[in-house]
Amino acid sequence: MADPRIKTLKIKTGVVRRLAKEKTVYEKEADQQKNRIEKLKADKRDEHDIKKQEEVLAECLMMVPDCQRRLFKAFEELRGILETEQDLKETEEFAAAQKVLEEAKQQLPAAGEIHQILEENATSMSSEDWKQNMIEIGTMKDEFTKLMCQFDNPEILTYLKVSMRKRRKKRLNDRKRRDQKLIEKQRATEDRNKLHLEIDQWLNHKMEEVEKTKMEEAMQKDADSVLSEVTKKKSDARKQLSLISSLIKLRTVRENTANQRGEKTSLQDRRAFNVTTEKLITMWENSFQVYLKEEQGLKLMLEKNQTEDSKQAKLAKERRLVEEWKTVLFGQSHAVPSNHPTYWALTAAERELETFIAIRKSWDTFLTSPHSENGSKIPIGWILPDQNTRDAWEQYLDRNALF
Repeated sequence: MADPRIKTLKIKTGVVRRLAKEKTVYEKEADQQKNRIEKLKADKRDEHDIKKQEEVLAECLMMVPDCQRRLFKAFEELRGILETEQDLKETEEFAAAQKVLEEAKQQLPAAGEIHQILEENATSMSSEDWKQNMIEIGTMKDEFTKLMCQFDNPEILTYLKVSMRKRRKKRLNDRKRRDQKLIEKQRATEDRNKLHLEIDQWLNHKMEEVEKTKMEEAMQKDADSVLSEVTKKKSDARKQLSLISSLIKLRTVRENTANQRGEKTSLQDRRAFNVTTEKLITMWENSFQVYLKEEQGLKLMLEKNQTEDSKQAKLAKERRLVEEWKTVLFGQSHAVPSNHPTYWALTAAERELETFIAIRKSWDTFLTSPHSENGSKIPIGWILPDQNTRDAWEQYLDRNALF
């Protein structure tokens, strides 16, 4: 037959475990409710919702002292059973009860809390409960007195002072080391960012040089393709003139050779040859001049096109710089499609003067003088710059303009 004392021990252990868990649940619920109320207040929610949550919090806070009182009573009952029933010490139920008792002890109120409970319930508390609470306070007082008696020894006080001085010095040194490490880390970060900025500027400069070289090569290629035909015509004209000159020299050499041999040359043939060669020379020289004028006209046209291309490249660079400025000032732009519901509302100021004036007026209402005591408030929806914007602005700083 089972021992009835073990059954009683199990029941009391279960009561203490349940009350300790119930108290923990109510305390957690109260903390969560406090966080929920703070979040509602931070979000500026309706006062009615906040009031309802505060009522729930009040109910949770009311349940915590009640659970604490019942837990204290059950704790004392279970501790009394364990002290009187030492012959059950070898049983599993006794060990489980001791474990539950140690866990519940952490949730028992301190002397100040017991004192507050006694003040609040001085008229309604029974003499037995009052006596039990006074005994608990007396026990705490005895333990506190034992601890404080240790400080009456001068050697202990001296040891504590030395230990505190060493501890304070160690903390100060640790703080200095942390501050020094933080400064070194910030300096390393600044140096790294500066190096990255220099690398980016060097890369941008090299990219501009490469783009310029590619543009010059493309222009030269276009010029060669346009001038190739007229250059070929000029070359043909030079070849023909050179050929005619060679023929004239050859005929002269042959005539001299024939005269040396005593042969007579026909004057009519000489005259016909001279007339024909003069006509050919005149024709090809005129053609060569025409080709020169055509080449000059094409070169002027190419120079004009190259100038326009250079202007377009310069304008494109300026537009790219403006876009980079916009990105630094206002963040990454996100184009809104024309079929979007908010498109017409966002672009109304671009079409209507009244809307533009109204928006500008709403902006100006937030401006104040530099010496005004009333601070200006940043409107909701405005894009704020990042906290560390120095690196993003550094590349746009024209240092020559500062002097």
